[in-house]
Amino acid sequence: MINRALFITANDTDAGKSYLTALLLRALQARGVAAAALKPVACGVEASCGTEEEAVNSDVALLQQLQPQQANINLYTNSRPLAPWCDQPIDSDHLLEWCQQRISQPGITLIEGVGGLMVPLASGFTQLDWIHAMPEVAIVLVVRARLGCLSQALSHLALLDHCARAKIWLVINVVNTVDFTYAEQCRQVVDAWHPWVKVELLMPNANAMPALMAWLCRGNAIAA
Repeated sequence: MINRALFITANDTDAGKSYLTALLLRALQARGVAAAALKPVACGVEASCGTEEEAVNSDVALLQQLQPQQANINLYTNSRPLAPWCDQPIDSDHLLEWCQQRISQPGITLIEGVGGLMVPLASGFTQLDWIHAMPEVAIVLVVRARLGCLSQALSHLALLDHCARAKIWLVINVVNTVDFTYAEQCRQVVDAWHPWVKVELLMPNANAMPALMAWLCRGNAIAA
């Protein structure tokens, strides 16, 4: 069985990380591929039944619903929707150890980040530092197709280039079909400036990411 891990980050909050993570998890499950999706750090909770004890983060709840057999998919949850450093700084060593234990398991592990790429998690420790500390993990950067996405994609890929990672993907999230032109322009610009980055568009109501899935499942006997 293959052992592969993917870190899903973004240029900003609400870019589509959770949507993509859930989509990939469903697709892997449908193929019969052993997979787990983690949300190690989450910010902001909702009281499902009106009590503080039952308050949960919506992204964690979604991933837990899709994989009820998986325990401990979340390590830190801040009750307020603030960057952890501003509210409850995390223990970076504990976070990295927790992640390493889980990605060492057989199968495919999806790690959904929190907020944007440069969100501060603790003093001197951003999400980019988190990624840097896990060199065996491939990277997916999610950028939402809209005005300004060209600069956002290029600037964030420039940061990720310093990770010297063998595989970096850019997923351009086309939330509305009217934004397709922005997505196509973004793809062309990235192909010109960062030709080593694999680009795939996530179209509205899509239920598959063919290129990304093919890479995730390569070497797996069950992969279609």
